[in-house]
Amino acid sequence: MGARYTGRVHPYREHPVHPALRHVLSCYWTRSGAASAPRRILPDGAIDLLFEVSASRAVFVGAMTRPRLLAPGPVRTFVAARFRPGGAWPFLGVPASELTDTAATLAHLWTDSDRVADAVWGASDPEEGVARLESALLARLSGAPVPERWLMRGVDRLWKDPAVRVGGLAAELGCSRQHLSRRVKAVVGYGPKQLARIGRIQRVIGRVREGPADDWARLANEYGFADQSHLIGDFRDLVGTTPGLFRQQA
Repeated sequence: MGARYTGRVHPYREHPVHPALRHVLSCYWTRSGAASAPRRILPDGAIDLLFEVSASRAVFVGAMTRPRLLAPGPVRTFVAARFRPGGAWPFLGVPASELTDTAATLAHLWTDSDRVADAVWGASDPEEGVARLESALLARLSGAPVPERWLMRGVDRLWKDPAVRVGGLAAELGCSRQHLSRRVKAVVGYGPKQLARIGRIQRVIGRVREGPADDWARLANEYGFADQSHLIGDFRDLVGTTPGLFRQQA
């Protein structure tokens, strides 16, 4: 079923999440419009459930380990849910690592994908599309598997704590480093070191976007990097440019 608002332009917008889903979702987002210039999409620890209304396409987009540059193109319309690191795993039915740097169609993962997708695609506007998507996620929540609490505490620490070290965290959680690595990879899409690395860069990106941030050595120390060259090297790998050039383009 085609959406009735495909031809209208809606800027990118984030929508709030039902309280029962806040532990797994960071936001819903919608967008409709043409891309007049290339857009850089950065690794952010998230898995997105994306409904491209303009193409009747529904996919889970896996966690990214490298930046992607999207070419300019025609009007495309999206309704999507962005999961927190580890938040998508209960809704996938497969290890999150199977989706890393790729995508899987909703039909491959959900037996009722046609019903859910038709509901979202047939909404009269973005807000209704979000409401229908949220209804589908709430309905699946009660039957979804629940990851271990210790594991999600570990994922949260890896994402937020710039001083975290994998070996020390594993000992703190009462498991081996190897077991922690396997479980984090299964629920997030990549292992603890990569998750912490992306989390650090995301915090630096936030700082750069706030305003002047030329003291890279101080930022490296503040955000858990070994030194300034470590920060700049990771920034190049995960953003595709240097911090200074990124700030000029932001």
